[in-house]
Amino acid sequence: MKRKNSSQNSAQQSNPIRIPKYILWSLLWILVFVFITLLPFVHNPLLAFTTWLTNTLLNLLGLETMVSGYRIALLTGSEMKFSIILDCTGIYPFVILTALMISFPTAFKKRVIGVVGALLTTFVFNTARLILLIYIGHSSRENFQYAHVFIFQITFILLIVIYYLWWLSWIQKKTS
Repeated sequence: MKRKNSSQNSAQQSNPIRIPKYILWSLLWILVFVFITLLPFVHNPLLAFTTWLTNTLLNLLGLETMVSGYRIALLTGSEMKFSIILDCTGIYPFVILTALMISFPTAFKKRVIGVVGALLTTFVFNTARLILLIYIGHSSRENFQYAHVFIFQITFILLIVIYYLWWLSWIQKKTS
């Protein structure tokens, strides 16, 4: 019985150290990943792929668009032009999720599953976000600004939080 109490005490004493260490490692990983995404051989293909995929899907869905570099131009409606920048690729929410998951003290396999799931989730959500934003821009410049700045920024933040909390819940169930 004494052993159990001493192990509980040591676990309680180590918790205050774990949280700052976890936060520090997460922030360091975020910085490393952001630096990597800024390298031209990473961000140029990412921008090109995001632009190509968005344009292809828009045309398949019946919206006439044209690509010039990393810019998608509407050929009908509001005739807006949309510049695809690194923020439009969904890489930063993925980077944050990845950093949080690989810094978390759990089995390597659970981290890999979490990161792969985060990649798929952020990719699908971001692609749908871009398509919807351009459809909104096709109809109204004002609504585009509102949707871009408020609705989709907030929903992407919520997506990160919800996915991370789900992942924590999932690894807890797998451990139990």
